[in-house]
Amino acid sequence: MLTRVGVLLILLLVNVEWGWTDHLDNRKSPAKDEAKSDNSDIFLSTLRKQAEQGNVTSQLLLGGMYSSDQKDWTQAFLWYRKAADQGNVVAQGFIGGMYYAGKGVPQDYAQAAQWYRKAADQGNVMAQNFLGTMYDEGKGVPQDYAQAAQWYRKAADQGLAQAQYNLGVMYFKGEGVRQDYAQAAQWYRKAADQGLAQAQYNLGMMYFKGEGVRQDYAQALAWYRKAANQGFALAQVVLNGLQYADKGMRRTPSTTQQDEKSGNIFGTMLCNKMLYGGFLKFGAFCF
Repeated sequence: MLTRVGVLLILLLVNVEWGWTDHLDNRKSPAKDEAKSDNSDIFLSTLRKQAEQGNVTSQLLLGGMYSSDQKDWTQAFLWYRKAADQGNVVAQGFIGGMYYAGKGVPQDYAQAAQWYRKAADQGNVMAQNFLGTMYDEGKGVPQDYAQAAQWYRKAADQGLAQAQYNLGVMYFKGEGVRQDYAQAAQWYRKAADQGLAQAQYNLGMMYFKGEGVRQDYAQALAWYRKAANQGFALAQVVLNGLQYADKGMRRTPSTTQQDEKSGNIFGTMLCNKMLYGGFLKFGAFCF
């Protein structure tokens, strides 16, 4: 099975647009460009003035502009920090991400964990998942699977697919929770139904092996295909490797003639491993 992916979505950037279009006329003229530039300058000046006066929304917008438009992470951190110090949950999450990635400040996992906790305690779903990952990996905090599972569950209960997948892995491996394949499959399904490819792959594997669910090769193939269609490499390898099997699986129609002619060495190795490991009945074969 796949291990947890410490997938870090560093920043949820705020994009600010201004300007206008006359009657859906997108043609440009020097006069329009000059007017738009003047309008932008006025907007930025007003925004900065409001931010300096302590307006949290303006501070967030400035942080977003510096991080997304100008790539000035130092200035972005400055304005996000001002909003975070006022208790803004979004800004607290941004600060955690910047400390984690070393954007605008030296990388500091301990500081990242502290800011993620501030946001997580206020119910921020992304921060809850990130904090779970830090406990899971022992970054900035002592490794603690029970704490990791707790924070994953908080985010998973709010519907975050990555957290649902992470919690599924915890149940599958018995880390921080009692090992329970049925629970693992349930959480994988929640994430898989939202389109998370690694959850689709793991759910397919559980159907293939009959772990936590009734063994069902047709279901396994269906979930492998969903993941493979998203470009998930392991699922593609499995589909290329499993050409024939007599337990409800049929030859994969997506396999091209070139694939059949040249074969996929990794898929073949995996298929042979499954064949001789007893996952496939004798009589199946691999290209």
